[in-house]
Amino acid sequence: MDKEQLKAIIIEEFKTGKIRNSLFPMLSVHGIRDYSETVHSAGLNYITEIGRHIQGVTALSECPVYPINQQYGHS
Repeated sequence: MDKEQLKAIIIEEFKTGKIRNSLFPMLSVHGIRDYSETVHSAGLNYITEIGRHIQGVTALSECPVYPINQQYGHS
């Protein structure tokens, strides 16, 4: 699957909200209290769930990115 196909699937989900309405009704139906990182966490998990529904895609919610350090030969 290429980038354009992935993009089309994600855009279609954002338009229809099939996954969102089914698994994350607090984002589209009930509402969610904007406290601390609640909106961020729910939104990030929703976007990750979209990825989990795409065949052949590995979806991670969060993954640290380590700084590049020239001293150790990483570029």
